[in-house]
Amino acid sequence: MKTSRLQRRQERILKDYLASASGGPAMDFDSLPTRVQVALRRVKDQETLHYDVEGWLWDNANPHLRDAAIRKTAFSKNVANTKLAEARELAAGYFGRPVEEVLGKDFDKKYKMLQRATKAAPGIPRIQMPVIEPSDIGMFQRQLNEGRVDIIAPWAKGKFVGPSAIGPEDGPWVELGLADGSPNDDVVKAALKGIAVGKLKPTQGQIWLEKTFGNIAKFGVPAGGSRILTTTVIVSSDMYILDGHHRYSQAMLADPGLKMQSLFVPLGIKALLEIGRAYGEAIGNKGKQAKIASSQDLQGELRQILAYCQCPEPSRQALSRALLSLASRVAP
Repeated sequence: MKTSRLQRRQERILKDYLASASGGPAMDFDSLPTRVQVALRRVKDQETLHYDVEGWLWDNANPHLRDAAIRKTAFSKNVANTKLAEARELAAGYFGRPVEEVLGKDFDKKYKMLQRATKAAPGIPRIQMPVIEPSDIGMFQRQLNEGRVDIIAPWAKGKFVGPSAIGPEDGPWVELGLADGSPNDDVVKAALKGIAVGKLKPTQGQIWLEKTFGNIAKFGVPAGGSRILTTTVIVSSDMYILDGHHRYSQAMLADPGLKMQSLFVPLGIKALLEIGRAYGEAIGNKGKQAKIASSQDLQGELRQILAYCQCPEPSRQALSRALLSLASRVAP
């Protein structure tokens, strides 16, 4: 299963809660019983506790979703290739009423807008995405603003390198920008700002409708001040987001004019991806992006990787069948 940045004792508290919960368990921190909230805070009252708990509950309490029939098809309906009529039917199943009553009479227009954006995404496989957690973003911003990350010539090592390419004698990777003989060349003025979700663009070509509608059904329609809007996403100069794709999709279907708190980094997506991957590795997040939560997640990853395959169609289909068969045998 996916893991968040919770202490082991915090995870044990949540596991005990799920084991004893009658009916549908809470799926966000504020809905947990007071005794559970207090117990979690006693272990560690980290800044991202609400976010971490919600992520853990989503990943571990899915079997308790109210509609078991929908759960069986989890992570199979991608916005990019799911027709409007099918999306409307799926949404009604999650909401228990027509989609217009929840997401407004302009749902069709908003869905088509989201679908166009997803189809146009560069489709970066998740395994290639940087791992910079929300709790890391403040430090990431400060170190970019101070020119500590060596991203612009002259370079300390002759070119841009990742953490694996330096030794102890080179010092911390996140300090190379101050060791290249030009202390101000690497200053990148990253800034926090609210950006309308309709102006943002996804980097991943898979946005799952089950997760999008499931979150809306459980947490409500996003509005100003919602946690999905106030949890920071990283945005490139060409308006691509690095993470938070399902928060983005929920906000898009609610109102494309809603603003998400964003760390705007004045670098194009190609450069930001390279720097972000190296930065995540440097601060100890290497390898987290490779974790697979379930067979459905693995199948999704394989489909996205196969899209890059340049082999003849018959060979690609045979490879696809073999890999997806293997994925189906992964224990959730």
